[in-house]
Amino acid sequence: MKKTYKEIQFFLIAGISAVTIDSISYYFLLKNFSTDKSKFLSFICGSFCSFLINKYYTFNKQKVSYSESIKFILLYTFALNLNVFTNSFVLRQFQSIIFAFLIATLLSAVTNFIGQKFWVFK
Repeated sequence: MKKTYKEIQFFLIAGISAVTIDSISYYFLLKNFSTDKSKFLSFICGSFCSFLINKYYTFNKQKVSYSESIKFILLYTFALNLNVFTNSFVLRQFQSIIFAFLIATLLSAVTNFIGQKFWVFK
């Protein structure tokens, strides 16, 4: 249980860092791109940050692993599609960019923690 608590703490740090990068990127990308394209690109920026922190700190995997990288990409591809779809759907329903962003981020974060803990970095 102590290990899981530590993992959750680091996952939250990674998540806050990734969401910060995601949201700042999203804000600036919206000036030049559509909402969906901006969300797509900003999510990728945040994902790269998340991979590094989660691999080396949250789940303490120091070795280079091709299979971890592939699994992470597959998981994040799924989460990315879920994130963009959710963002678009919630935005259409509520006309609030911030609310849509938060709901999409929350849903993809839960999906990513479960996927990383039990599949990518198991």
